[in-house]
This record gives sequence, structure tokens and C-alpha cells, in this order.
Amino acid sequence: MTVFGEYADWYDLFYADKDYRAEVDYVHGLLWDRGVAPGKLLEIGCGTGAHAELFIEQGWRVTGVDLSEEMLSRARSRFEKLGVGIRRKARFLQGDARTLDLGERFDAVVSLFHVMSYQAGQDDLEMAMATAKRHLEPGGIFVFDFWYGPTVLTQLPEPRIRKVETPNAVVRRFATPHLKENENIVEVNYDFIVSDKAGHAIEELTEIHRMRYLFLPEIRQLAVACGFRTMKAFDWLSNEPPNRGSWNACAVLSLA
Repeated sequence: MTVFGEYADWYDLFYADKDYRAEVDYVHGLLWDRGVAPGKLLEIGCGTGAHAELFIEQGWRVTGVDLSEEMLSRARSRFEKLGVGIRRKARFLQGDARTLDLGERFDAVVSLFHVMSYQAGQDDLEMAMATAKRHLEPGGIFVFDFWYGPTVLTQLPEPRIRKVETPNAVVRRFATPHLKENENIVEVNYDFIVSDKAGHAIEELTEIHRMRYLFLPEIRQLAVACGFRTMKAFDWLSNEPPNRGSWNACAVLSLA
């Protein structure tokens, strides 16, 4: 199964408690503080459109791109339920972060919820960084979050179990991480067991997610090679530098 294939059916349930508004407010603030007012925004790895909806509320016009047609279908369904004033400010397109070329530029590019960490190979990461640069207006900003390497290596990822319910079924997700320290990768095996309400197993599914954890010097080197002029890094949702408690960190790359 491909990453986020049938998983898309339950994605929003598993992340129902994720504070998308706080994340959008944070990224919007990072952009505003650097002189980028709401305009055209490209979201690489838009998923089911939860961030996009809130960016539009902040005044942005959003182009959301995702590799998964299943995710894009759910994003479009989400927006069909919204007012026409919001719908007209969004579009959703299928595309690969590594090769995307829309032939237009944006005031800001964002890539959230570890999309850059899904660029597991060195070539993948370089190409995705180049994609962001290619789509930015002069002076534009690229913001992305990522798994912070020092924390991954000091605290180590642990197995996790989570359960969600649909009207007709119960879905249990078992996440088993495997650290591949010589590749800067955590390979996470997601095993799903789908049961009916009586507890009888209906289906079992497996996905493997290869996650690249990143270090600031390598991001800085990639950014310079791609043509970015400046870089700032933060503990996610704060204005403090990343530390060994920062599972999630944020990079802000500027062309100015």
C-alpha cells in the first residue's frame, strides 16, 4: 500500500485533536513578522485541507498540492461544505514535492506536518527544497517543520497505539518505529486493525512511513545551495531555538 492510501479514510479522525489553528496562526505570524502580508500561498503536502481553510481565514489565497489523490479528494469535499467566498480562494492539485512546477510564483510556500521529513533520500530533500525556491517571489519565505535530529537521537521514538471510531467500525493503529541511524531515518510501521462494533476483525492494513530527521547545519547547507539567503530555526510553535526536547522544529528560509 502507498503512504496515505487507505489511511486517508481515517486521517482526520486520528488527528482530530491536532491544533491546526494554533499552527496556522504561528506560521502566519512568522510570515507577517518578516514583511510577507497575506497574498498567494503554496502549501506543499496539503493533506485534507485543514491548514488551507484556516490560512484563507487569515486572508491568504491558497494553492494546495498533495501526492495523494485520496487526500485531495477529502480536501475538496471539505471545501464543498464551506462558503463560496472561501472556496473561490482555494484550489487543490495533485503533484510531487520533488518535481512540482506550476509555472507561477507565490508570496509564501509552506510545508507542514513533517512533509519535508517524508523526503527521505538526499536527492528527494534537495529537489523538494528547490521546488519551494522555484515557486517563490523575490523576497518570499519558505516555512516548514521537521523531525529534529538531536531529539530523535537522544530520546528515541517509541511505539504508540491509538484508537478511533467511525459510525460502523473501530480502527486501531499500531505505530512501531525502527531507527536507522546510519541513514538519518526512522522507519515507522503503521499496522491498522479495523473491527466492527462487536470487536470482530474486518480488515488489516499496513503502511510504512520513512521519516528523515534533520539537523540545522544540513538544512542551512541545502538552503544556501538552493539560493536562499537567510535561515532561522525555532522550536515548533515557539520563538525559542530548537533544543533536545524539540521533537518538532521549524525552519524559516528567505530569499531576501
